[in-house]
Amino acid sequence: DVRAHTNSIPGQASSWMGPRIIDKITAAQEAGHPFYALEFFPPSTIEGARNLIPRMDRLAQLQPPPLFVDVTWAPAAGKRTMETLVAAKGVCGLDVQMHLTCTDLPCDAAEAILADAAQAGIRGLMLL
Repeated sequence: DVRAHTNSIPGQASSWMGPRIIDKITAAQEAGHPFYALEFFPPSTIEGARNLIPRMDRLAQLQPPPLFVDVTWAPAAGKRTMETLVAAKGVCGLDVQMHLTCTDLPCDAAEAILADAAQAGIRGLMLL
């Protein structure tokens, strides 16, 4: 059950989860700081992954850095989505969000994807 991996206190992120993306957006707005996020599709080849991660790392060095990066889950990408998210978070130090469109996605498949995200430490989710 995916709910076992979520925070039990509504509106509060536990320390292992890090800041919630909505909290980061709200803080930036309240402080009047401009912000932006970047969206990526997972690479379709190993060579694409070798090119994308260094580019994400360079983008992470921008001032100000992106508030977060979003990687869109696609059936054809499968585990490359999760690998891209983990690399963006672990290698590049970026806060990440997985974008999952659930149209025509069976419930058991969605639950498996969300469980994989929780296992990988991906807590930012945009579910459509």
